[in-house]
Amino acid sequence: MDELLEKDSQLEAAITEIEFKDNLLSEHNSALEAEQLRSEQLARELAAMRLLQQPSASRTDQPTQLDNNGPATKSPTEEDIPLTEKPHSPSTPA
Repeated sequence: MDELLEKDSQLEAAITEIEFKDNLLSEHNSALEAEQLRSEQLARELAAMRLLQQPSASRTDQPTQLDNNGPATKSPTEEDIPLTEKPHSPSTPA
């Protein structure tokens, strides 16, 4: 009979230890899941910030060249170049 009580006591201690470790693992897993969610959120925020920093190719009213030290400047078009600076064609006298 004492043997059975001893075995029962050992089983109870083992069960208590397993439950304790299970709770620790659950807490650890919850912390890992929270960290994973935070990492995913930060990755989304970083991707959004990168998209905001990229120049938009769909906007034609926006400047096409950026000066690193100053405001954006637009690429000169044929209309922007004064007539005196345009190259002369062979059929037109200089």
